[in-house]
Amino acid sequence: MIGIIVAAHGEFSVGIRSAVTLIAGEQKQFETVPLREGDSIEMCKESLQARVREVDDGEGVIIFTDLFGATPANVAAYSAKEDVIVIAGVNLPMILEILAVRSSMKVEAVAKMAMDAGINSIVNVNEFLKSKP
Repeated sequence: MIGIIVAAHGEFSVGIRSAVTLIAGEQKQFETVPLREGDSIEMCKESLQARVREVDDGEGVIIFTDLFGATPANVAAYSAKEDVIVIAGVNLPMILEILAVRSSMKVEAVAKMAMDAGINSIVNVNEFLKSKP
Protein backbone atom coordinates (compact mmCIF):
# COMPACT_ATOMS: atom_id res chain seq x y z
CA MET A 1 0.00 0.00 0.00
CA ILE A 2 1.26 3.47 -0.87
CA GLY A 3 2.07 5.49 2.23
CA ILE A 4 0.71 9.01 2.70
CA ILE A 5 2.36 11.83 4.63
CA VAL A 6 1.02 15.36 4.99
CA ALA A 7 3.65 17.91 6.03
CA ALA A 8 2.50 21.47 6.61
CA HIS A 9 2.76 24.61 8.70
CA GLY A 10 1.12 24.64 12.11
CA GLU A 11 -1.64 22.13 12.69
CA PHE A 12 -2.84 22.05 9.08
CA SER A 13 -1.57 18.50 8.50
CA VAL A 14 -3.20 17.33 11.72
CA GLY A 15 -6.47 18.94 10.58
CA ILE A 16 -6.31 17.17 7.22
CA ARG A 17 -5.80 13.85 9.02
CA SER A 18 -8.69 14.60 11.37
CA ALA A 19 -10.99 15.36 8.42
CA VAL A 20 -9.89 12.20 6.58
CA THR A 21 -10.61 10.13 9.68
CA LEU A 22 -14.04 11.74 10.11
CA ILE A 23 -14.99 11.07 6.48
CA ALA A 24 -13.22 7.80 5.68
CA GLY A 25 -12.22 6.30 9.01
CA GLU A 26 -8.79 5.66 10.49
CA GLN A 27 -6.16 5.09 7.78
CA LYS A 28 -3.13 2.83 7.83
CA GLN A 29 0.20 4.16 6.57
CA PHE A 30 -0.96 7.77 6.94
CA GLU A 31 1.19 10.16 8.95
CA THR A 32 1.53 13.89 9.51
CA VAL A 33 4.47 16.19 10.04
CA PRO A 34 3.37 19.52 11.51
CA LEU A 35 5.93 22.34 11.40
CA ARG A 36 5.43 24.28 14.59
CA GLU A 37 6.89 27.56 15.78
CA GLY A 38 10.39 26.99 17.09
CA ASP A 39 10.95 23.77 15.12
CA SER A 40 14.27 23.76 13.32
CA ILE A 41 14.63 22.75 9.70
CA GLU A 42 16.79 19.83 10.82
CA MET A 43 14.13 18.66 13.28
CA CYS A 44 11.48 18.84 10.56
CA LYS A 45 13.73 16.92 8.15
CA GLU A 46 14.43 14.18 10.71
CA SER A 47 10.74 13.87 11.58
CA LEU A 48 9.74 13.64 7.94
CA GLN A 49 12.36 11.03 7.13
CA ALA A 50 11.23 8.96 10.13
CA ARG A 51 7.61 9.13 8.93
CA VAL A 52 8.70 8.02 5.44
CA ARG A 53 10.37 4.96 6.95
CA GLU A 54 7.20 4.22 8.98
CA VAL A 55 4.76 4.31 6.06
CA ASP A 56 6.94 2.85 3.30
CA ASP A 57 6.29 -0.84 2.75
CA GLY A 58 8.03 -0.87 -0.62
CA GLU A 59 5.05 0.32 -2.68
CA GLY A 60 6.03 3.99 -2.49
CA VAL A 61 5.10 7.10 -0.55
CA ILE A 62 3.41 10.35 -1.48
CA ILE A 63 4.32 13.37 0.64
CA PHE A 64 1.78 16.17 0.41
CA THR A 65 2.87 19.65 1.52
CA ASP A 66 1.01 22.91 1.88
CA LEU A 67 3.16 25.45 0.01
CA PHE A 68 5.65 24.98 -2.79
CA GLY A 69 8.96 26.59 -1.88
CA ALA A 70 8.21 26.73 1.85
CA THR A 71 9.97 24.74 4.57
CA PRO A 72 7.77 21.58 4.55
CA ALA A 73 8.11 21.25 0.76
CA ASN A 74 11.81 22.04 0.81
CA VAL A 75 12.43 19.49 3.55
CA ALA A 76 10.30 16.90 1.73
CA ALA A 77 12.42 17.42 -1.38
CA TYR A 78 15.30 15.71 0.46
CA SER A 79 13.20 12.52 0.48
CA ALA A 80 12.04 12.77 -3.14
CA LYS A 81 13.07 9.87 -5.33
CA GLU A 82 11.42 7.55 -7.82
CA ASP A 83 9.13 5.89 -5.28
CA VAL A 84 8.73 8.89 -2.95
CA ILE A 85 6.78 11.63 -4.69
CA VAL A 86 6.37 15.12 -3.23
CA ILE A 87 3.29 17.15 -4.16
CA ALA A 88 2.89 20.75 -2.98
CA GLY A 89 -0.53 22.36 -2.60
CA VAL A 90 -2.47 19.73 -0.67
CA ASN A 91 -6.21 19.83 -0.21
CA LEU A 92 -8.67 17.35 1.30
CA PRO A 93 -10.17 16.05 -1.99
CA MET A 94 -6.69 14.99 -3.14
CA ILE A 95 -6.29 12.69 -0.18
CA LEU A 96 -9.83 11.32 -0.21
CA GLU A 97 -9.62 10.49 -3.92
CA ILE A 98 -6.67 8.15 -3.54
CA LEU A 99 -7.51 6.24 -0.36
CA ALA A 100 -9.37 3.43 -2.11
CA VAL A 101 -6.83 2.94 -4.92
CA ARG A 102 -3.49 3.22 -3.16
CA SER A 103 -3.36 -0.54 -2.64
CA SER A 104 -3.85 -1.43 -6.27
CA MET A 105 -2.05 1.22 -8.35
CA LYS A 106 1.53 2.40 -8.89
CA VAL A 107 2.71 5.42 -6.94
CA GLU A 108 3.12 7.59 -10.08
CA ALA A 109 -0.49 6.94 -11.16
CA VAL A 110 -1.83 7.61 -7.68
CA ALA A 111 0.12 10.88 -7.49
CA LYS A 112 -1.36 11.97 -10.84
CA MET A 113 -4.85 11.03 -9.65
CA ALA A 114 -4.35 13.10 -6.49
CA MET A 115 -3.19 16.13 -8.46
CA ASP A 116 -6.13 15.89 -10.86
CA ALA A 117 -8.56 15.62 -7.94
CA GLY A 118 -7.01 18.64 -6.27
CA ILE A 119 -7.31 20.78 -9.37
CA ASN A 120 -10.83 19.61 -10.19
CA SER A 121 -12.06 20.26 -6.64
CA ILE A 122 -11.47 24.00 -6.88
CA VAL A 123 -14.80 25.58 -7.75
CA ASN A 124 -16.08 29.15 -7.70
CA VAL A 125 -19.42 28.36 -6.08
CA ASN A 126 -20.93 31.72 -7.07
CA GLU A 127 -20.17 31.05 -10.75
CA PHE A 128 -21.45 27.50 -10.42
CA LEU A 129 -24.75 28.70 -8.95
CA LYS A 130 -25.15 31.32 -11.68
CA SER A 131 -24.87 28.60 -14.32
CA LYS A 132 -27.83 26.65 -12.87
CA PRO A 133 -31.39 27.46 -14.00
